[in-house]
Amino acid sequence: MTNHVHKDLKPLSANLKRLEMGKHFSQKEFDFTIEENNLDAFWSFCKKEILSQKRGYLLLKNEDYTEVFIFGLNYTYEKYIHSFEANKIQIKKHFNYFFNICFKFFIEKNKLKKDFSKIIDAIKSLEIFEKDIISFIPIENEESKEYLDAEIIFDKDPFIKKFHSTKKYQIFISSTFTDLINERQAAVEAILKKGHIPAGMELFSANNKSQWEVIKKWIDDSDIYVLILGGRYGSIDNSTGLSYTEMEYNYAIEKGKPFFALILGKELLDNKDVDIIKDYDLKDPKYIAFKKFVTSKMCSFPKNLDQIKLEIVNSLDTIISDNKNKMKGWMKGYIDDEIDFVQVYNNEKK
Repeated sequence: MTNHVHKDLKPLSANLKRLEMGKHFSQKEFDFTIEENNLDAFWSFCKKEILSQKRGYLLLKNEDYTEVFIFGLNYTYEKYIHSFEANKIQIKKHFNYFFNICFKFFIEKNKLKKDFSKIIDAIKSLEIFEKDIISFIPIENEESKEYLDAEIIFDKDPFIKKFHSTKKYQIFISSTFTDLINERQAAVEAILKKGHIPAGMELFSANNKSQWEVIKKWIDDSDIYVLILGGRYGSIDNSTGLSYTEMEYNYAIEKGKPFFALILGKELLDNKDVDIIKDYDLKDPKYIAFKKFVTSKMCSFPKNLDQIKLEIVNSLDTIISDNKNKMKGWMKGYIDDEIDFVQVYNNEKK
């Protein structure tokens, strides 16, 4: 059974089938690409729909994956033309993003030279496509070159930039605890203000795993590590003789996590409660050696809570700008909750 497409999409659909894209979309690497770009739920939905149309099939064949791609485009296009004007912008963005990710993967993996002129003509005939959508498609005829600015490349597409700017990063906050509650809270507030996700000992729960194994897992799952170093060395791990704070710092560096440290100045430490001050380890040789090591790397020296917030905001901006292609981050499903295509479709079928 062949999937039916809207009449507007028939020229595009026919030319996509001629490209034999399915063998590339059936690869495991494509699944990783789809998951990485937060389209795995939508792609899975499309596959199930095509499989349900092919009665007696347990698995999709290579050529069926082209139909999966076309189904996704057609499904989104149908929603676009039948939606209220307020929803069209979001649906249009999903359509273009889905096409971009899939077709760009095909072009990168395709070894044979293909004529994409008919694909480009079909794209130009549909208002749902952004003008710059064909910026990564190889073109040879002059007419197509006039249609698009040859300087524009896929990675500079403003929509893709906007999509990646919504990514949230998990920030692990490392420090001693009882003496730095206010400082940790300031750090949490700054991270949340930037739209990212703070993580630290406040979130640890009791379980059967050792404390160190739990801490390592949190650091592994975080994108950025930040140390707040006050006047205490911290609780000692009996097996290593090091404080957990120093172990966390060393582990984050060992794992290659982007990091920075805030070393609290005398002004902050002098304002601490007397009961906390007497616990300071400023003369402890281990504390002195650790502070010297931290100071030799990326750090700053805030004098009050407001400066802590400011340093975190500035440091996050720099680290994210320098490392955004290396950090996985977290991303909400691209389709807004009120326009969840899969949920809408399932509701319509009930």
